[in-house]
Amino acid sequence: MTSVETMIRADLGRAIAEPVLDVRPIPEGHSGFTYWVDLEGRRAVLRLPPPGAKIAGPADIPRQGRIMQALHAQGIPVPAVLAMSADPAVDGRPYVLMEVMPVRRSRCCTRCRRSLPRRAGSVRSRR
Repeated sequence: MTSVETMIRADLGRAIAEPVLDVRPIPEGHSGFTYWVDLEGRRAVLRLPPPGAKIAGPADIPRQGRIMQALHAQGIPVPAVLAMSADPAVDGRPYVLMEVMPVRRSRCCTRCRRSLPRRAGSVRSRR
């Protein structure tokens, strides 16, 4: 565990008043700073904005958490938000801690990827 991960683990444990057993970066994807968090008896996902980022647009993690809460409350299949804070609580940053949802990855075939721009254009032209 790196020193940043150790700090995140300690800060998150204080913020949620629950022992955080482990914190590891999620290497897949391109969604900013996302970590696996092991709690007692369960696993969660932690989202943080980049260090020093202006909390707006893609770095507005608290807004993302509020949207996810609203969608979840309406029965939309998104992860439940377990904890979040707009205050700089974890490594000096706001955070959202959410449940892990089982998902099935699908891989798009090469043919589908090549036709995607054409399909997107046909959808736009129907409007």
